[in-house]
Amino acid sequence: MMTTIYVILGVLTGLLLVYLLLQRAINRSVKKITPPPKRIPDDSVQCFSCGMVVPIAKALEKKGRYFCGVKRNDRNGNPVAGVEKSGADEADPPPR
Repeated sequence: MMTTIYVILGVLTGLLLVYLLLQRAINRSVKKITPPPKRIPDDSVQCFSCGMVVPIAKALEKKGRYFCGVKRNDRNGNPVAGVEKSGADEADPPPR
């Protein structure tokens, strides 16, 4: 009598294990739905550096890429952007 109960419990446990493994495999194989990309108006372009959408008339173009013209430090409200430079830092970097 006890062996019959153990056999039934073993079969039920095995079926549960197979069910859980199949569910896991199905969930992994299903692709995650991604939202469609935002549509950019025809008279605008997206900044290559930060992704901001800018009217094409105001965008800066360099080597086929468009930029918004905002310096990287100024985009995020960098608190040290307004700090004056010391005399040692005033030398202009060499042109590229």
